[in-house]
Amino acid sequence: MGTLIFVGLLEKITKEKGKFYEFLELNGFHIVYNPVQRIYTGGYKQKGTDLAIFKNATELANIDSYDKGILVSGDGDFVGLVNTLKESNKWIEIWSFKKSLAKELKDAVGARNVHYIDDILDEIEFKSSN
Repeated sequence: MGTLIFVGLLEKITKEKGKFYEFLELNGFHIVYNPVQRIYTGGYKQKGTDLAIFKNATELANIDSYDKGILVSGDGDFVGLVNTLKESNKWIEIWSFKKSLAKELKDAVGARNVHYIDDILDEIEFKSSN
């Protein structure tokens, strides 16, 4: 199947995000949308994203639906997912901000498979067609 990108879907996809996801799909990426709950704790917070990503990534790995996964997160809670995917012979990359990358996650995936969003921020620009 190729490369999957797991997206936590908090609400309806905006037109701009939809175009971005369409661009990714046209360039060979497969988007897996993970609906998440939104809870109020003095401010809104996503709930259930980690579990949904873990569940979908492992279920799809078990039926050999993809070769490579890209996880855009630095959350150490994903160490178990990385280890599970490696046991299933899946290639996994992490994209994260330097400050938010857990050492345990970096160690689990290997430094050569970690990429920092900070390093490419100047190159990233999304322009709306409007």
